[in-house]
Amino acid sequence: MNKRIMRALGRTALIGILVLGILVVAAGVGYYYYSSHSSSKKVVINYYDDLAPSEAKVFDNYIIPQFEKEYPNITVDLHVESAGKMVGTIKALVEGGDVGSTVIAEDNMIIGELIYANDLMNLQP
Repeated sequence: MNKRIMRALGRTALIGILVLGILVVAAGVGYYYYSSHSSSKKVVINYYDDLAPSEAKVFDNYIIPQFEKEYPNITVDLHVESAGKMVGTIKALVEGGDVGSTVIAEDNMIIGELIYANDLMNLQP
């Protein structure tokens, strides 16, 4: 295979692994919370990312289904949005008090804007 294609596949796989790790942490927190409060509730994680069409296809067809298979009480709703639109969406969720279980993956420049607006929560103890 072409080196360029291999690098692109490697990057996509790395991004997938990192995002899957973030989803596992978020899902674990959500699962613990809901399982300790109600065993019949289903957790929905809204996952926002600025993915290329090929990356979104991998997430929709492989990564998210595998995750949901591993955690049957958790559903992941993928929202693919541009960086600028995502900032507005997250701000609207925060202002409306309707954030719920939300995970975002974005460029560090956009993350800085959301941190400055106090729209993100630090997951470290």
